[in-house]
Amino acid sequence: MSVQSVDDGTTVEERVRGFHIANADLTDPGDLYRSMHARCPVGHSDEAGGFWVVSRYEDQMRVLKDPATFSSMYSTVPKMSVPNMLIPLNYDPPDHTAYRNAFAPWFSPAAVSAVEPAARERLQALITTWVDAGGGDFIAPLAVPFPCVTFLLMLGLPIADLDRLLAWKDNMVRDLLSNDPELMAKVETIHFPALMEYFRNAIEVRESLQDRPDDVLTKLVEAKVGGRDMTTDEKIQTLNLLFQAGLDTVTGTLSFAFDFLARDPDLVSQIVADPTIVPAAVEELLRRTAIVCLARIAMADAVVGGQHVRAGEMVMLPGLAASLDDGQYPDAERIDFHRPSIRHVALGGGPHRCLGSHLARMELRVFLEEFVAQVPRFTLDEAAASPPRYGVVSGIDYLPLVIG
Repeated sequence: MSVQSVDDGTTVEERVRGFHIANADLTDPGDLYRSMHARCPVGHSDEAGGFWVVSRYEDQMRVLKDPATFSSMYSTVPKMSVPNMLIPLNYDPPDHTAYRNAFAPWFSPAAVSAVEPAARERLQALITTWVDAGGGDFIAPLAVPFPCVTFLLMLGLPIADLDRLLAWKDNMVRDLLSNDPELMAKVETIHFPALMEYFRNAIEVRESLQDRPDDVLTKLVEAKVGGRDMTTDEKIQTLNLLFQAGLDTVTGTLSFAFDFLARDPDLVSQIVADPTIVPAAVEELLRRTAIVCLARIAMADAVVGGQHVRAGEMVMLPGLAASLDDGQYPDAERIDFHRPSIRHVALGGGPHRCLGSHLARMELRVFLEEFVAQVPRFTLDEAAASPPRYGVVSGIDYLPLVIG
């Protein structure tokens, strides 16, 4: 995912006018983002009904930290015909605060630590099987199942349903937000209702049990928000958010991270020589990959990066754009495991900072530790690898690695 220069005679403003993160012909947005940093920090796109693109770290944080002006009611571009209202993502304070306070203990460092041994054991087995098979594609046998199974174990949904849930995940995270009206309509009329019915049934089954297991699903069915029981619809929307957020983001981050690692053996050698740098490596890889593209809707007129954003306009916040901001990170394109004071937007910012950040960090840390322990040297079969897929959650779908 290198940043390359493009000089086709168009201005940065003209290029932004035709930009959308899910454009099918988008091969590398990095050059556009870096051009924006210097000459057009906030630009306007005419795609998907029109929206602003915010490129600098400081400006993105200004938006993320001001929910009164920039609401999460609509958090994607294009925005839904009606608010999706995933809980707590699409709610603003004070409602968001009440939900967040109820849910945060479920994903605390202590809760995540409790699931780490089982997650590590499963990953060790996955890597051993992959190594015994001679390597090959990194995504389907490793990057997809490990975070998904770990998340489902913590949540309490059946592992046997993984394939069905992954298919729904692809529809929800990719097709629904693809900027393709036909795909979006199919998801809204077929896949989304089926997924909601699955969640409704899972909740009803759990509520019917007298002796409930100690997992997130049980905590959800027993949860109180503001001193009251949650409604079934609230529980379904919360499950929907946890599902969408938990099954794709770590996979996407791993895909880009190992693309970088496979192209630069020195980075891997640093981890092999000193495994204690893994937590710092996780933060730097999160920063440099930054696969999530958030959005907000302006509730009032505001000025961002010198541009006047009017109430009702959408604002897109590509995480990768902030991560490539040399004003925030000197030599931002380069991966540096010793970079001081890494603050990034890969896990969001402000009151909506990722609820599962501790879980994501644990999964990435365990993956780096265990993979490098078994595979200290590996390269990328560049000719066979698929190009990156950009969107609300970006990723690489096929990444063949060669052992040795």
